[in-house]
Amino acid sequence: MEVPYFRMPGYTKITIKDKEYKLVSGHGKGGGKNGDMELDKMASVYSEGDVFFLGHNHQLYVKPMHSFVVSKDDQEEERKKWYIRGGSFLKYADYARYSFYPLARTGWVTMEFSEKGVECWEN
Repeated sequence: MEVPYFRMPGYTKITIKDKEYKLVSGHGKGGGKNGDMELDKMASVYSEGDVFFLGHNHQLYVKPMHSFVVSKDDQEEERKKWYIRGGSFLKYADYARYSFYPLARTGWVTMEFSEKGVECWEN
């Protein structure tokens, strides 16, 4: 698939015709129950992102985050960003069982970038 692996988190620009999106991704490091906390930190550092994607904790979810921005013609408009935890294909691994980590659903996330916007869903 020729997907590059980056050791540190950062931006990837995705261009579809004349529309540009910024995907912010990283491996992740947090193991807490609330996966949004690490995504919040990421979004505050990489504030221009459209999609924020982390793995590490094996949680699987897609969550649209809505806010307002001021457009070029000084109008208030809604902006949708995405918070994503990427899931896993591991069943209940020995290290997770040993540490009493909660069971996590297996699966993955699909991200679709188009001229109309971004859509994401769990599989």
